[in-house]
Amino acid sequence: MEGGKYSVEKREKIEKMYFIQKMSLTNIAKELKVSVSYVSRLLRDNEKYHDEQEIRKQENQLKRKKQQKELIRFFILPQYTM
Repeated sequence: MEGGKYSVEKREKIEKMYFIQKMSLTNIAKELKVSVSYVSRLLRDNEKYHDEQEIRKQENQLKRKKQQKELIRFFILPQYTM
């Protein structure tokens, strides 16, 4: 088990990376050389975590829709204009 101070410092660093730098759990874990589950466990204690998850989920849905439209426009529609 880690010491209290080290744990608080690590928690603050993880929260900064996640909430401010908008890094993914996987990237945070790789950079800090810890497991993804460790990062997730620390973040789940933060009240803002679930709100941030929902925001990222919505952003990703919009991003996917945009990518799908681009794929249709560039790869599928040209077949029908020939």
